[in-house]
Amino acid sequence: MRVLWVEDDRRLGPMITRALVEDGIDVVLVEDGIDGAKRALAESWDLVMLDRRLPGMDGLEIVGRIRAAGGEVPIFLLTAMSDVDDRVVGLGSGADDYLVKPFAYAELLARIRLLVQRATARRSGSSSADLVVGGVKFDQVRHVARYGDREAELTVREYALAALLARQAGTCVPRQVIIQEVWGSSEDLYDNVVDLTISRLRRKLEGIGVDSLIATIRGIGYQMGSSK
Repeated sequence: MRVLWVEDDRRLGPMITRALVEDGIDVVLVEDGIDGAKRALAESWDLVMLDRRLPGMDGLEIVGRIRAAGGEVPIFLLTAMSDVDDRVVGLGSGADDYLVKPFAYAELLARIRLLVQRATARRSGSSSADLVVGGVKFDQVRHVARYGDREAELTVREYALAALLARQAGTCVPRQVIIQEVWGSSEDLYDNVVDLTISRLRRKLEGIGVDSLIATIRGIGYQMGSSK
């Protein structure tokens, strides 16, 4: 995975870059907006991450130039601009995701992987009809979990949650990523909606003979399958 990150914070940029490299992501860090735009357009990337306020060229202008040139690379805005209007403008400019600083590293990593996986699936034309983790097959068409000859029917939300965790198998998916991906909101839902959905999903999996497939990562989120 090759990622371009345009970020002028000389403390945050190198620190997060080192962490991403340790997690197997090839990150090229650029501090100037003009240089970032040139590299975004001239080279092939799996993901472009941008700050909003950059020296030389604003992050939104870079987004516009990439899209105007026909670029379909996923674009991820990371910024301290936290107002709802700022998020709407950022996503409306052509960005695929928007994360407000300060952020939890686990959430950043999960979102990066999701964005790249989605783009890869689009390019390959894959519908990801079946996802398999720990011997459990999650059927997208029928919304069922199958283990051996036993099946459990899942609701739309339960399947969406199971599929999200299955695609990130072995990696903790933070609660806020779950809320955004499954419920379509970046805002907090009532306190235990995620926990209740996880609980129902676990009970259904236990009903077909599957125990401990989903682990709680205290204070962060949930993980399906063993750690990578």
